[in-house]
Amino acid sequence: MLYVDKDNAHPPSIEIAKAKRVLKNTDGVEVCYDSLGQLQEASQLIPHLWDSLGADQGWLCVYCMRCIAVQPVSGVSRKMHNEHYIPRHQDYEGYEEARRHGKEAELPYPQYTQADLDRHSLDYRNLFAVCDGKYQKDEKASARDGHRAPHRKEDEESSGPKVTCDTLRGNSKLTVDPRRKDHIDSLSYGKFDATLSSSIPEVNDDINVRLNLNYHWLKEERAMALVGLYQWFEKNASERDFPRKCRERLQELQQGKDGKLQPFAPMLIWALKKSKCRRLPAAPAPYLRSRGHTVRLFPAESCGCGGAVCPESC
Repeated sequence: MLYVDKDNAHPPSIEIAKAKRVLKNTDGVEVCYDSLGQLQEASQLIPHLWDSLGADQGWLCVYCMRCIAVQPVSGVSRKMHNEHYIPRHQDYEGYEEARRHGKEAELPYPQYTQADLDRHSLDYRNLFAVCDGKYQKDEKASARDGHRAPHRKEDEESSGPKVTCDTLRGNSKLTVDPRRKDHIDSLSYGKFDATLSSSIPEVNDDINVRLNLNYHWLKEERAMALVGLYQWFEKNASERDFPRKCRERLQELQQGKDGKLQPFAPMLIWALKKSKCRRLPAAPAPYLRSRGHTVRLFPAESCGCGGAVCPESC
């Protein structure tokens, strides 16, 4: 999951103000995100939001950290969407339906009126860039005429949702907030299967239930990114200038290239800062089956290099 520093973001403030003014001066139109498509002049805000949100996040989905783009490339990026952290609408129909059947029900954000939600809908601090929540392997499976694509055993046994991120979340309330660094700092990733977890129980519920961020295809993509990092360790760990290379690799991950971060860059940064050169145990299939497991990783407190990856000679 991505930390987004909204205090240092780059909102299209002029375009937001212009769109609000156009909506406000038009009879019968509410000043809210949903109204942007009703007026051509106001709708011009949407591509500005795409550009600003994408750039602020290094063109990664705020939840799954896959690459996103306005015009996605198959196998490289997913279609970008604008996500409202506080949703544009509450599920009033579902709430009333549950009450009619005598079930306990609560609106996700009972403290907000629809007017409040309309206000938040054009607040840049409330907006994030997200993916479409879909996976190419699932799409390929669906495209085959009645034939199921070959999946791993866990996929064959899985009956859970096949989408992630905002597509699954809908209007449900989240505890995890990408704007809160303490929430992002609570996250960790399994060394071999890249399982995402948090030290905060409520955030774990968001990860596994509302956002489905341990969906097996997503975990596989994260794990393969870790494989690449471990293989880089193997290739470079014996060199004398390994500490310098690690600093450079960390800088590359943090800064990206041409304004775009590498997929899962926050996880790889976490792994670089967390790990040091101690021998990795054999990894379970299928994630690291092809590698030799000769990397050494030291625990952070074992030397004086301040947490950066270092060679065994430390």
